[in-house]
Amino acid sequence: MKVPDLSFVFARSLFWICAAVIAASVVLNPDGYGVSLCVFKQYTGVDCFGCGMTRGVTSITHLRFESAWHYHPFAFLFWPAAVLLALGVIPPVGRAYLRWRDAHTRGFNAFLWVGLVAFVTYGLARMIAQVS
Repeated sequence: MKVPDLSFVFARSLFWICAAVIAASVVLNPDGYGVSLCVFKQYTGVDCFGCGMTRGVTSITHLRFESAWHYHPFAFLFWPAAVLLALGVIPPVGRAYLRWRDAHTRGFNAFLWVGLVAFVTYGLARMIAQVS
């Protein structure tokens, strides 16, 4: 039995998620609304790996770069990737996406792994700093 290739579905979903994130960052208040949406932080009192990412992305959209860095430095990596996907510079669907994926698989995978390790390392360091 052949396993279906879900990358097309994933790519289309990613496109719409990125478009929604960028659109929401235009209308959201970069300083938040005084309510934490993070369940992890509500129960532990410690920031999770992604705490501050929404405010960071929103701050970048509103050209408030210093506060974006304060909220979450990885917003500077996420925001351009989301914009490129939302604008279709990185093709989200169809044959163009498959050609792009095949041409960039090795470098893209390396970038994702390095980014994931850096993201987790940063999150753990931030958690340890808050606990101690």
